[in-house]
Amino acid sequence: MPKRSLIAFVILSFALAACAVAKHATLAGNYAAYVPDPKGRTASVDWTKAEAIHIELSNYEMTPQQRVFKTGKAYVLTLRNDDTITHSLKSIPFFQSIAVRDLIVYGKDGEVIATPRLEKVTLKAETNAEIKFVAVRTGAFDVYCDQPLHATRGMTGNFVIE
Repeated sequence: MPKRSLIAFVILSFALAACAVAKHATLAGNYAAYVPDPKGRTASVDWTKAEAIHIELSNYEMTPQQRVFKTGKAYVLTLRNDDTITHSLKSIPFFQSIAVRDLIVYGKDGEVIATPRLEKVTLKAETNAEIKFVAVRTGAFDVYCDQPLHATRGMTGNFVIE
């Protein structure tokens, strides 16, 4: 394959991959602030023993609104949107403080994104997602739905990593 064709193919492949990712997640362009080596940090985890956490996103509410995580511990965070409209979970500082193994979105437009560095997860109506991660950095983090006016109507919360 000529060099010019190879370069065009690589650029097109990245562009198509970015379009697929944009369906359900916003990924960070600058990885410097994120936990380094998320793949290595999550590789030896027995995910069958990870703590399951569930958060409901519906009717302009995030339930529960507060969650506490422990550093070094593995979690499977399930986000459920049983509503008839799109909701999201956004918190760049929180996502910068965890090592994510993968994001799995269930539903007709489902996808799996391995070791993403997330900024937010967007769920269309009646869609669920799972984020497998290890909590790494301590702190208190505001989380919210960034769909228009949702946070002002109460779709906010707080995550703490101790």
